[in-house]
Formats: sequence, C-alpha cells, structure tokens
Amino acid sequence: MKRAAVLMALVALSACESNLSGHPSAKEVLTALDRPWIGRAGIEQQFFNDEAIEDAVLSGICTATPEWLEVAHRLFETSNAHLGEELASALAVALIRRPEAVLGKFEYRYVCSEPDDLPGACSVPHWRVAASDALQKIRDPALAVVKEKCAVDVARSVGLQSIQESK
Repeated sequence: MKRAAVLMALVALSACESNLSGHPSAKEVLTALDRPWIGRAGIEQQFFNDEAIEDAVLSGICTATPEWLEVAHRLFETSNAHLGEELASALAVALIRRPEAVLGKFEYRYVCSEPDDLPGACSVPHWRVAASDALQKIRDPALAVVKEKCAVDVARSVGLQSIQESK
C-alpha cells in the first residue's frame, strides 16, 4: 500500500515537471515559474541539467524584452549565487539595449558590471563603451542618481571580456 502511494506521488510529480523546450520562450518560463511543484527551484534544476535551456534563457534575457526582463526579475529575487551571477551578466548585456528598463527594475549594483561567461548570442564587444553610451541616453530624472552610480561601476568594471580583449 505504501509503495503504491509513493509510486503515485512520483507519477504526479513527474507530470508537474516543466519540461521546458530546448529553446523556451519567456512565456513558457513564466508559466513554469507559476506552476505548483515546479517554480523557481524546478527551473534552476533544469538549468543545471541542461545547458541548452540555460543558454536559451540567458540569451533571452540579453534581448531586454519586457517579458524576458520579467523572467530575470522573478528568477533573480531568490536565486542562488551561481544563478545570480549568470543573471547579472545577462542583465549587464540587457543594460546596453534598454538601460532605463533595466535600471528601473534591478538594483544597479547587480547590472553595472561587465558580463562574464555568457552564450555567444549575448556577446558584446567593448561592453564598457557600449554600456557608457547606453547610460548617456537615459533621460528619466528619477534614474539620475542610479545612472551616475552605474556609470562609476561600469568605468571600474573589469570582467572576463576585457581580459580576453586585452590579449
């Protein structure tokens, strides 16, 4: 009897797996995050088990579309250190594409440092120059102080990309 109950529970849990496709959409990830028994922990587990899914999600976040920024926000809220670093790197790329949206949604200390190891779709040559240029386009007075703090962090930032470019 106990064995049957455990088996039924395992079947029920496996039916709740998110089973993200190899290249999930932001909507697919958000839906999985909202499902009971999956949520953020289930998504993180898929990241660790499937590099293609991780790369697809990080590449999506790099696009800086509102949906992907929401995915990043939801994952970033309670992420572990490893995932937090990867999300911060993807958001640093998103910063150059939609600086007001990124700085309006995330703390500058997480998104104003040069990105490190990211999928090729997120590659940005001369990130510091691109980030500085993007910050200059911010016109929202509510972001003025954050913009200046971010500019300082960008100028001081030295990530993997800068090391590789200097070789």
